[in-house]
Amino acid sequence: MLGDLDQSQAYTEGNLAFGTPNASFLRNVRNANQAVYEATGVGRGMRDEGINPIFSGQYICVSVTSPNAPLAVAWAEHLTDPAQGLAWAQYGMDTETAVVFPATTEALEDSSLAEASGEDVMAQARVISAEEAKTSEAYLPSFFLTGQVQEALINSVNKAIVGEIEPQAALDDAQKAMNRLLERSDG
Repeated sequence: MLGDLDQSQAYTEGNLAFGTPNASFLRNVRNANQAVYEATGVGRGMRDEGINPIFSGQYICVSVTSPNAPLAVAWAEHLTDPAQGLAWAQYGMDTETAVVFPATTEALEDSSLAEASGEDVMAQARVISAEEAKTSEAYLPSFFLTGQVQEALINSVNKAIVGEIEPQAALDDAQKAMNRLLERSDG
C-alpha cells in the first residue's frame, strides 16, 4: 500500500494498537466505536529522560499587511486570554462537544484541569495533557518543516516499495533531503 495510513480509522476499527496524541482523537474513537473506546488507555508520551514534551498547539498570526490589523490583534488577544481559554476548556469538559486545552500557563494552573472524574479515558487524557503542557516547549524547526521532512521520507520509501531504487538508497536519499531541510531551518 502506498500513501499514509489513516491512523485514527485503523485504531477505531481495532486494527492498530497505538493512537495519535491529537486532541480530538479520543472523541472520534468514542463516537465511532464505543467498544474500542472502553478498551483504550492513555499515558504520557514516550521520550528520553530530561526531554520536555513537544508543544503541538494551534498558532494565531496576524498578517502585517492586514487592513484590519487592530481588530485582528484584539481577536488574537481575546483568544489567548487566560480566563477565556479556561472557560473554553471547562465548556468542553462539561459538554464533550469540543476538546480544548488552555493556551496559557495561568489557565493551566486551574485545579479543575488537574482532576479526572472517574475512570473515563477522556478525563484522564485531559489531566495528562494539562500537566504536560506546563513543561512543553515549541520546537520551531519541526513546526516549520514537519510536512516537508515527512514528504521527503515518504517519497523515498515509496520509490523503494515500487522497486525504483534499493531500500538503503531510499533511506540515504531521504536522510540527505531531511538534513538539507534542517540545515536551512538553522540558518
